[in-house]
Amino acid sequence: MKVKSGAIHRPALLQEAIKFLRILPGKKYIDATVGGGGHAGEIIKRGGVLLGIDWDKEMLAKAKFHLRSVCPDGNWRLRQGNFARLKKIAQKEGFFPVRGIIFDLGLAADHYRQLKRGFSFNDFAPLDMRIGKEGETLKEKLMRVSPEELEEILEKFAQEPLAKVIAQEIVRRRKSLKTAADLGRLVEKIYQEQKVKTKLHPATKVFLALRIWVNKEEENLKRGLEGAWSLLEKGGRLVVISFHSGEDRLVKMFFKKIAGERRGKIFSPVFPGKEEVKVNPLARSAILRCLEKI
Repeated sequence: MKVKSGAIHRPALLQEAIKFLRILPGKKYIDATVGGGGHAGEIIKRGGVLLGIDWDKEMLAKAKFHLRSVCPDGNWRLRQGNFARLKKIAQKEGFFPVRGIIFDLGLAADHYRQLKRGFSFNDFAPLDMRIGKEGETLKEKLMRVSPEELEEILEKFAQEPLAKVIAQEIVRRRKSLKTAADLGRLVEKIYQEQKVKTKLHPATKVFLALRIWVNKEEENLKRGLEGAWSLLEKGGRLVVISFHSGEDRLVKMFFKKIAGERRGKIFSPVFPGKEEVKVNPLARSAILRCLEKI
């Protein structure tokens, strides 16, 4: 696969994440969402031994290109897989126990700008939305969902205020919806007709909810966190960067459970500063949480 050498996705809270991981030369670290290799590269530069995992083959290719450029002599390997299977992947690689694990949740900028899978409401690509290209596409799922089920999905995953009418219209028009842009325009039209104003693009929450649904993101995150915790050595740290309230709530609940059982120590959450958001607008909703194994 040919990979363009364009700009690498800029990770949110990069320096803060690396600081919490406390990289020690020769120690093992896992980047469970390696993406373009931003966090991974910093870990390797500091002497960490890295296993990078990503569900998306195209992002793995970008990570390999980046890491070969910035740390060609480092100790690293990349494997494809969903982080829900993190424990099995690490065990297969003989890569445990580990000193630190990082999850940088959400999508990389490339998913919106280059990969053309319908993640953006401005995208004239088919209604796919699969991160790992496994399972049914969004179009396939929409063709058999009921209005009631779709309404529940929009409410549960994104607290969409117009969930009922949007769900009904999507189901009514689903045969004619060909691209992500078609869907985005439909939601925008509904907002205009309902005379509802929003600071975000009207389709933002709808697209978030559908992406979570297609990729089973909440289920995968729960399994991934459990697997990651089991791989950490004593004193090891789990760092998670979330980008919306639903996934952050799951992370917070998991951390509280571990801390309540006196198995872990929680650090105060960290948010991006004004300067970072100015340089990297995608970081505006990021929140970093860290849990240390005791």
